[in-house]
Amino acid sequence: MIPLRLVIGGAPRCGTSALFQWLTDHTNLTPSKPKETHFLLEPSHPLVAGRPCWETHGWSWYRRFFEHEHPGTEGWFEGSTHYLYSSAARRALKTLDKPPLIVFSLRDPAEKIHSSFNYAKHNWAAVHQRFSFDDYVRALIDGDKSEIQRWISPPARSILQRQLEYGRYLEHVRSWQEALGSERILVLLFEETIREPSTAVRRICNALGVKATSGPIDPRRRVNPTYRIRFPRVHRGALRLASLLPKGPWKSGIRQAYLALQGQKGRVLEARDARGLEQLRAYFAPHNRALSSEIGIDVSAWGKP
Repeated sequence: MIPLRLVIGGAPRCGTSALFQWLTDHTNLTPSKPKETHFLLEPSHPLVAGRPCWETHGWSWYRRFFEHEHPGTEGWFEGSTHYLYSSAARRALKTLDKPPLIVFSLRDPAEKIHSSFNYAKHNWAAVHQRFSFDDYVRALIDGDKSEIQRWISPPARSILQRQLEYGRYLEHVRSWQEALGSERILVLLFEETIREPSTAVRRICNALGVKATSGPIDPRRRVNPTYRIRFPRVHRGALRLASLLPKGPWKSGIRQAYLALQGQKGRVLEARDARGLEQLRAYFAPHNRALSSEIGIDVSAWGKP
């Protein structure tokens, strides 16, 4: 038996790391280690990259992500954000006797794409410094994959070139509803979750029938933020070095000390970004209206500067 109660299945750059941490701190559910197992994705997905996955290793391997399970747990949960777009994840979860609750946190897609681009550019150092957000949006809208391939490194390249598809949320949510039933899908708005995290946690707990533990949730605490990197060349070298080091608490400590010197938290907004955001808002406007109408969520704040 796989006691998987909850999957935070998307979307990337929509506050899922914070939501995962709040549920870890304020429920009796056992979180996966790491947060994003990517285990249910297709074997060909760039985030799998030859590692074991459900289609090749089955559910028995999946238990390894929960070997730290604590006594009295009310079940497992994980948070792989690309499941939103994955037919393999839907197939896997349909094989369970009782599929888990699937939570999707959705954000203004223009803002999500802006965040994804800057995360890849600064945190991952995967985007050439000469390639601006405005250049990127123009390539997306024009369908010019050659520009994206020229300026963006893998695996970020394959993800960033599909951002228009990834931002058309309705088609993906609808596929999940058809696969598991609408009653197993809970859609949250990123903007509301960040503003009132306790309400989001309570909604999830009520849907699961579990209790949220007491204690305040600080909405100002940021998890997995985008950093504005001061010295990109140094950062690329640091990332290569970090990939050679084994995981451990000391590595996390070094990372935090390094980012305190090298990075600045906060929204990365260049003067030229406004034009790209405006183009994206115009593109997504009809898709957002369709999402609001069919799913019954208020996205009226989306599309506003």
